[in-house]
Amino acid sequence: AKKEGSVQILSGHKAEKLIYEHGKVVGVEVLRLKDDVRISLQAPRTVLATGGFASDRSQGSYLDRHRPELMNMAATAGTFSTGDGIEMATAIGAGLVDMDKVQIHPTGWVNPTDPNNTEKVLAAELMRGVGGVLINHRGERFCNELGTRAYVTDKMLGHNPTYVRTSKWDPSAVVPTFSLVLSSSAAADGRKHVDLYVHKGLLFELHGIAALADFLGVPTTRARDTLRQYREDAAAGRDR
Repeated sequence: AKKEGSVQILSGHKAEKLIYEHGKVVGVEVLRLKDDVRISLQAPRTVLATGGFASDRSQGSYLDRHRPELMNMAATAGTFSTGDGIEMATAIGAGLVDMDKVQIHPTGWVNPTDPNNTEKVLAAELMRGVGGVLINHRGERFCNELGTRAYVTDKMLGHNPTYVRTSKWDPSAVVPTFSLVLSSSAAADGRKHVDLYVHKGLLFELHGIAALADFLGVPTTRARDTLRQYREDAAAGRDR
């Protein structure tokens, strides 16, 4: 256990159920993992802060029940995000609302050594905030990078014809990988994040338009025109 001030953090423990007596939650029962000993922790107030459920893709999971079309979509939620806290609450009669409101974060890094892994490292919005440019497989900028998550996600999914026709995500759909391109000055502004992503092998340093075009698999003229248009729009204060 780690204690700082009035907060005691119990690592190596798993919360298993809420202690419910006389219509009130009076604590939580936890499992001490090192020896499988169950401990009852009494408390005048109990706060559930256990995250979501996007990592549980099993049949009958919350994701399967409420947003089955997202079962095959990659997520940035950690392996802890399995809905255990929600289960503890419903076990004592708590009601649930808005379980279908699963937000899709538009940017998660594709690991080139494990591209099909459905657990992605989140590409922080700071990367777009400092000037990162989103470019599609044709070498085109296709959205305002500072738009809402829903807006940017919609622009990405719009690269799939089925989504364009129905406005619904098709679990079997194929959407191309997008690239997040930062100038040297933008990278400097996001240095802490950039260094982390480079260290993880998710972000690469390229020198010159030709190298970028080769990485994107598009003509050099296309990459040059896209970035030139972006600079001109930025200078003129135009949003696209």
